[in-house]
Amino acid sequence: MGQYWIFVNIDQEEYWGGGKLAEMFLHGDTGDDILMLVLPPALDPELDQIHQQMLRRASRNRAENLGRLNIPIELLAMIFSEMEDLVDVASLCLANSTLWVTGWSRVRELVQCHPARWEGQRMICLGDYARDLPTGLLEPEEMEEFENSRAHPNFWNFVWEWYAERKWYPERPWRRFRDWEEGRAFNLLAYPDVLGFRYLTLPQSYIHDPRWLLCNLSKKEYVRSTAVLSAVGDAIHLGDILFSQICWSTDPSTSMRYEGDIHRGAWAGDRFSIKDIEEFEREYSKVKWTDVSDRVMKEVLAIWRSEYGQHWPAATPKKAEQDAKDALDRQENPEADSDGSKVPSDGATADAEVVEARSEDNEGHAEKNDTNADVLKATEVGEESRRG
Repeated sequence: MGQYWIFVNIDQEEYWGGGKLAEMFLHGDTGDDILMLVLPPALDPELDQIHQQMLRRASRNRAENLGRLNIPIELLAMIFSEMEDLVDVASLCLANSTLWVTGWSRVRELVQCHPARWEGQRMICLGDYARDLPTGLLEPEEMEEFENSRAHPNFWNFVWEWYAERKWYPERPWRRFRDWEEGRAFNLLAYPDVLGFRYLTLPQSYIHDPRWLLCNLSKKEYVRSTAVLSAVGDAIHLGDILFSQICWSTDPSTSMRYEGDIHRGAWAGDRFSIKDIEEFEREYSKVKWTDVSDRVMKEVLAIWRSEYGQHWPAATPKKAEQDAKDALDRQENPEADSDGSKVPSDGATADAEVVEARSEDNEGHAEKNDTNADVLKATEVGEESRRG
């Protein structure tokens, strides 16, 4: 059957996954899932648009519309600061545009420290043939708990029985809203897609942003996003890099062509964060860190090229598929390039694509603006009904 692997969060006693390493590592979206767990949250652009309109509306809102909450803004902010649940904060924000604006900063704070994220917590991709653990992975009381459970042959089985399986989709209790638009605004606030749940597709420009640093908080080492971009472009990202460094097992069976020690990951069980360069320099200017980008990228290149050949990423499956399609198009339309007509340059083609993309963007913005207007209208109706 082969060795099966799961991702484990020791601190939250949580796990997810379950499959052969090659299936998760080289195929599918596992790297994306890992990235979502540690990448700094980026709120949905639709939510940000609604917020900007709420700001303008709150400036025209009368204080008496708050009813019994017609108190100084500082006291309202203190009320929000005592709330620990995003659902509660969202409910209060929806009651009034002034409350929305006041509670906005609290929403962002709770998103940053939400338990759905794995930032700063011990992460390991564990194989079920593992008969040992990285040195210092478990605290003494954790090790004692594991050793006392003699029914489990290894830590993988212990995790499988006693840890909770991660829920990628949050449980959303039934709620009643005035209309669909109000429900949409509530869900954007209470269950933002950036919390590791599989809903939002982050922009590629955000995922591959050159300002990111993948930081190993335990060993004080980091990998630069610029190093990844320089070596392989956007073929992989920091989520894939992290995956390659946290695998652990005693047995080397991985169902991969790579013959290195990927199963003895140098970062297995460590704590991680992704920070932009400016934030990193502010927080750690007095701490010695080591740039391990070259070492890690050398290993990563060896892993992928052992699977796809020495020309990877030029020969990735997606590119090979596109190249085959292009060749077929040329066979079916040979006169396109040979009849003397002018073939558009790469730059001209790119310009046309940009124009088309902008056109699609404008249509998308128009639809979102209509939705945002409906959300604001629904909130206004609610405020008027409360005034009545």
